[in-house]
Amino acid sequence: MLPLTSKTCTKLSKIFLACSILPLVLLVMAFYGNGMFNQLFVGIKNVAYIYYPGCLLSGLSLFFSTRSYSKTLKRSATFIHFSYVYCIVLVFIGFVGIKRYDFFIVLIAYLLLSIRLLKKNTNNQKKIAIVCLGIPMLFSTGFFLKINYDLLTSGTSWELIGYVILLSWSGLIGLILSLNINNENRKVKWMLLGLNYIFAAYFHIVILIIGL
Repeated sequence: MLPLTSKTCTKLSKIFLACSILPLVLLVMAFYGNGMFNQLFVGIKNVAYIYYPGCLLSGLSLFFSTRSYSKTLKRSATFIHFSYVYCIVLVFIGFVGIKRYDFFIVLIAYLLLSIRLLKKNTNNQKKIAIVCLGIPMLFSTGFFLKINYDLLTSGTSWELIGYVILLSWSGLIGLILSLNINNENRKVKWMLLGLNYIFAAYFHIVILIIGL
């Protein structure tokens, strides 16, 4: 198996990154453009045919860039994959009518504080990462129980999207924190990345259940 520090993995990351840009451009044109692009991507199913392959390609690019020496490649792969996984959240925020912008201000402040603590205390990064994730994980557990209870008792509803969006922020925190952890703590970094993918996957599963 090739080590992630090899030049081959770096080349693979660049190839997957280049391939993932086109679907993202098409999605942006579908959401904000006019004419044939709107007609081409009408409906959730048609968008999914472009969106999920793009997620896969950008995810592979991020995976192969994790041990790369190129910071530009790492940041580019992270930005593109982050755009795929969470840009759809911003689209649905308009549908559910979330107007509590103070929540997002608190979230940003919490992330900045967590990142600062991780960078200042390099010897205790594992403990700090666990503590910083503890609070949002408690909220996410509550939202997870609420969503599944409503799905079992009341059926599907677009009102659930608001709870799913809030649930997904724990995965977002995990992704951002993992990028600020040193490579020496690889187990913690992969755990946080895995947490991000679990919440992102759950978000899209609920979207598909409601939309289809």
